[in-house]
Amino acid sequence: MNLFSDLLLHHMGKGLGDGITQGSAGPDEFRTAPLWGVGQRIFFLHDGRTTNLVAAIEAHRSRGSEANQVIRRFNRLSTKQQQDVINFLALALASLFSGEVYERRNEMEDLLPIG
Repeated sequence: MNLFSDLLLHHMGKGLGDGITQGSAGPDEFRTAPLWGVGQRIFFLHDGRTTNLVAAIEAHRSRGSEANQVIRRFNRLSTKQQQDVINFLALALASLFSGEVYERRNEMEDLLPIG
């Protein structure tokens, strides 16, 4: 089963930083969480500050964040391609790891604000 994570510490910049040093993680570092089940979550980011996946992606943008390049690449995708990424995260990963294959578009509308 794939974690869809590298489980490494990454600098996320001051925008996501919480000022807490924990173990070897500095105040703006976070361990990449596994993405499995992300489509079943209600809140996103380490502190639950957002409730939709696009806002969570954009929240990773800040000075010094290792995610800035990835966010630029996501934003260069067409609207359909961005929607495909969000659909994969919200729908495919939710059903893949729950052991069921089902359509959750109505439940996921708040997670899919593209377009």
